[in-house]
Amino acid sequence: EGLIADRTGNHASGGWFTIAGPGIEPSAESVTAEIADLAPTVSSLMGIDPTGTDGISLALGR
Repeated sequence: EGLIADRTGNHASGGWFTIAGPGIEPSAESVTAEIADLAPTVSSLMGIDPTGTDGISLALGR
């Protein structure tokens, strides 16, 4: 009761991703990316081969 079935949330296609830590060089850039790029990016930063994942690693470049 009270559920509005045609409203799924306030979603937007834009967003941002930030990361900091040892070995991460300070920088700022704007790139076109997809949510599928998040897992391979984090994996490659952790030293895990992202081969076989959807998307690409933004840390490894395009």
